[in-house]
Amino acid sequence: MRLLRPSLVLLFLSAIVPTGCRQDDEIKKEIFTFQDREVIEKRIAIVERDDLVWFFLLSGPKAEVQKHTPAFDAFVRSAKIDEKLDMKKKDPPVVWEEPKDWRKDPGSSSFLRYAGFRIDAKPRELEVAVTRMAAKEFSLLANINRWEKQLNHATSENSDQLGGHVKVTREKINDQAVTWVDLEGLA
Repeated sequence: MRLLRPSLVLLFLSAIVPTGCRQDDEIKKEIFTFQDREVIEKRIAIVERDDLVWFFLLSGPKAEVQKHTPAFDAFVRSAKIDEKLDMKKKDPPVVWEEPKDWRKDPGSSSFLRYAGFRIDAKPRELEVAVTRMAAKEFSLLANINRWEKQLNHATSENSDQLGGHVKVTREKINDQAVTWVDLEGLA
C-alpha cells in the first residue's frame, strides 16, 4: 500500500508535466491596409436656439465636399430660424435659399431629420442633412465623438483638447451663433 501511493503520484505527475512543457504557438502581428478606403470629410454647422439645436451636415469624399463647400456655406448663411412662429399656421421654423443644383431627398423628413438634399457628384452623390434635437439634450462633445466614430477615429476626451482631425470655429450669422465643425477620416 505504501509503494502504491508514491507510484500513483508519479504516474499522475508524468501525465501532467509533458503538457505543461509544450512550447506555445508563435503569435504573429500583421498590419492590414485598405488601399480602397477614401478620405471622407464632414462639414457641420450647428445653430443653438432656445428650445432646439439645428444641424446642417455635408458629408462625402473629401475632394467633392471641398468642391461643394461654398454652396453649402451659402445655404447655411441663408437659413433663418424662428422657433417662435405660429405652428398652427404651418409656418416653417426655418427658411433658406436652396442651391439650384440640389435635389430634395423625398421622404427624408421627420422630427429629428427636418430635411435632406442630394448633390450630384462623382463617384457618388453627396448628402446634405438638416436635423434638429432638443437643446436640453445637446452636447457638442457627444456629437463630435459620434462623428469621430463614423470616421474611424478615437474619440476626443474633452472639447478643449480635440484631435487634430477636428476643427471647430464659431461665428455670428443673421444674429445667430453658428458653430462650424470640420472632420475628416477614413470611410
